[in-house]
Amino acid sequence: MCSQNCRFSHKCDRKSGSCQDGCKSGWKGLKCELECNSDMFGENCSLQCGHCLDGHQCHHINGTCLMGCDPGYSGVTCTDVCQTGSYGVGCNQKCSAFCSVSGICDHVTGVCKHGCKSGWMGLDCLEVKEKDENNIRLYFIGGTLGISVIVNVLMLIYVIHLRGNVKQLKTMDKYKEGKVNSMKTTEGKYDTIIQSSNSEYQELGVLGQRPTN
Repeated sequence: MCSQNCRFSHKCDRKSGSCQDGCKSGWKGLKCELECNSDMFGENCSLQCGHCLDGHQCHHINGTCLMGCDPGYSGVTCTDVCQTGSYGVGCNQKCSAFCSVSGICDHVTGVCKHGCKSGWMGLDCLEVKEKDENNIRLYFIGGTLGISVIVNVLMLIYVIHLRGNVKQLKTMDKYKEGKVNSMKTTEGKYDTIIQSSNSEYQELGVLGQRPTN
């Protein structure tokens, strides 16, 4: 009986059982009893497997990577390179924004292909240069001091303004108090004048009533 993996299952040598017209896709051997291996698959085991994870053999018939893909590749056969701006396992990692050409890096390792932008270093351009790091610290300290000075100046202006309002209120109170005292003094003078006038009139009246001799 001929092997079911012969290209045509009914065509094989009656004595040896070797498939006369070759094997179906994914099989090899005289009797087509062996699966494709050694990173090959498909018709006559002539196709190269993709970048299957850790070099695992792909499916002997369709080339599918059953264990997933190596870093930098995607797709069922792991032949698709990560799209621009991504890299790594499953193409799930993003290239550094500090690459010289932003978002352009090696699809496998994430290394910036054209170096780093100014102020950054490292293969993936995620390390701050020491000099620039010191500058950043100085900027931070300077910014903090500047904000502190501004806050203190605003508080001083507020206090001065508040004191000015208090002085103004005290001045108005003194003015009102002085005005009241002045009015009281004036009223006292008027009362004195009126009393003096009444006394004079009374004296005149008395004098007018004296008998004549």
